[in-house]
Amino acid sequence: MNLVSTIMQLLGPAIISRIASSLGVNPGLVGSALTAAVPGLLEELTKTASQSAGATQLSNAVAKQDPSILSNLGNLLGGPNQQALADQG
Repeated sequence: MNLVSTIMQLLGPAIISRIASSLGVNPGLVGSALTAAVPGLLEELTKTASQSAGATQLSNAVAKQDPSILSNLGNLLGGPNQQALADQG
């Protein structure tokens, strides 16, 4: 299983379009940016998780998140709760 491919499938055309619309940019640009950014973000998360303090920080951050956030991502983007989503990181 390729984690990058799985994440990119989750961030499909509908999500990419909503992100692009929210930012006022072309969906192709957002898709290209995500394709470039996801592997780097995963690499940094891996580095952070490999250290005890980093693993604790990541665990705490994940524990604070709404468990349904990924299934509701499309509804959150461009909606009234978009700013709250951005504030949560």
